[in-house]
Formats: sequence, structure tokens, C-alpha cells
Amino acid sequence: MTFLSGDGLYFTGGTYTDKGIFTSKFGKINVKSHESLDVPDGVKPGPPIFHNGRLYIKDTLDTLHIFEAE
Repeated sequence: MTFLSGDGLYFTGGTYTDKGIFTSKFGKINVKSHESLDVPDGVKPGPPIFHNGRLYIKDTLDTLHIFEAE
């Protein structure tokens, strides 16, 4: 899933490793400054929820990431 809002590109995605293990990644990239949210490897996102202009993602470390249009 990707979502473009204001200066931010919000994304979730994943792929299978050569051993058949699914790995996922999520974050935000500022399309003007190219700054990004750095999430440690192995941390998996829960289902993204978009509500009232904000994207909410709770990860496997129980951290709630809230992305808001700038």
C-alpha cells in the first residue's frame, strides 16, 4: 500500500527471502527533502488504518506510528 499526501509518500510492503520467509517494511519518505522514517529490520507492521488525514500503523514492538500530512 502506498499513499501520497502533501510532501509525504507513506508505504507498506514486503517480499519473500530466498528461504521463503516473508519480510515487511513500512515508513514515510518526504518527497521534497528525501528524509525517511528509519524502522529497524525485522519489525513488522500491522494493518494500516487511514482515518481523518492520518495513517496509523502499530508494529510488532507495539509502537504506534502516526503519519500526518505536512
